[in-house]
Amino acid sequence: MTQKYVRTKSVEWSEMFEIERGYKAIIRFFMDHDERFLLDLKHLCSGFVNDTTDLTNNTLTNCNETKQQILNSTIVITSHSFTIITVSIQCGVATMYGSFNNSNPSLANYDYITNATDMSPGRMFVGKPIAPSTFFHTISSKMLCGLNTTVCYNAHYNITFTTIGVNDSCTTVTTQKHLTQQQARKELQEKRKAEAMASATALTHALVDHLNSGVAQSYVNQKKLDTETKILQANAAHFAKMTMQWLKLVEDFNTALKEIGDVENWARNIEADMRTISSALEYAYRKTEEEDEDT
Repeated sequence: MTQKYVRTKSVEWSEMFEIERGYKAIIRFFMDHDERFLLDLKHLCSGFVNDTTDLTNNTLTNCNETKQQILNSTIVITSHSFTIITVSIQCGVATMYGSFNNSNPSLANYDYITNATDMSPGRMFVGKPIAPSTFFHTISSKMLCGLNTTVCYNAHYNITFTTIGVNDSCTTVTTQKHLTQQQARKELQEKRKAEAMASATALTHALVDHLNSGVAQSYVNQKKLDTETKILQANAAHFAKMTMQWLKLVEDFNTALKEIGDVENWARNIEADMRTISSALEYAYRKTEEEDEDT
């Protein structure tokens, strides 16, 4: 029985499956936006499928901790075949990068990329290389926490390899279109990464210039503050000196006032003594006159 799949508006990929008499084919087909699509895979392409060694039940242990695994597989692809690498995951998310030329493919350098979630497996359509060679792929996976424990008691991911030989040119065209589009996406991503780096560099330069300007202005302000501090210190020293002189003058003035008070008291004492002497002389004079009159 041939299975038909329908994808509606704004869907970039349509995934089509055929299971008939032991043959299994999985291809991904490009669709235009805003267009309803219906495809019978059996009438489009027919061919043979050869499953190779799979990597199953790769356990995810720690919650929200990224696990990275570097793998390599010898994939022999003829001019009339291609290999589909499928990544399925339970209770997590995974990203796989692939390359024939880079032994450690990553986001910075890859030829193929796919993402997988619980509900959506990821697939790589690996076309024929220049010569049969080792295909390297790095998978970065992470177990997600907070999920239903009855479903996610066994967090893991699986990697399966399916080699498809085709005898219909339409599948070859579809595959080549996919590979071309994948290369275009990679180039677009590289372009966006370069633009982002250029923007980040420009922003960094602007920030550095701004910081340098701020540092220079801070240096000038610091010099002004140092100069004003020295002036304030000189003024404070001068004020302290003037204060000491003023205190000395006040002390001398108080001493003079004290001395003036002492002179005034001395004058009053002299005046009192003179009055006493004058009274005594006057009394003596009167006494003498009285004695003369009696004689």
